[in-house]
Amino acid sequence: MNIYEIDAEFTKAMDELLEIFDEETGEVTDIDRFEELKKALDGLAEERKQKISNVACWYKSLVAEAEAIKTEKQNLAKRQQVVENKAESLKKYLEYALQGEKFEDARCKISYRISEAVTFADGFDYSKLPTEFQKVTVEPNKVELKKAIKDGQGFAGVFLQKKTSTIIK
Repeated sequence: MNIYEIDAEFTKAMDELLEIFDEETGEVTDIDRFEELKKALDGLAEERKQKISNVACWYKSLVAEAEAIKTEKQNLAKRQQVVENKAESLKKYLEYALQGEKFEDARCKISYRISEAVTFADGFDYSKLPTEFQKVTVEPNKVELKKAIKDGQGFAGVFLQKKTSTIIK
């Protein structure tokens, strides 16, 4: 059973338990059924506790696995960067050795292509460019918005939303 099913069975057993009490006196009308239900409720409570523990441990295992993957990904990214740097170094070595001369044999071909790119001087002030050559990006400052809303300011379409974070250790 999943947790939802356990909770449903627990509710059903509690309803049955309430039915075996005399409404006027509050006494148990069927002691054997009372003991059965009590035993069933204890079993369901223990099963629910075990299920929650198992799911929490599974969660922790997945988080640990994700962290291991992340670490491995970082290690692979570092290795990738090293290999890419070596390749770039070899490319520069060939550029130096060939000095623009083309090269071709059965295993490889080296040629050149001329391209252009816009480059800016260090410290160039982009705002000095005409507006048709500028891009403007507008993003909300959520930290300042939150402070303003808490101070009583209102903004159409903007509100604070309470969130609950589950912490599993």
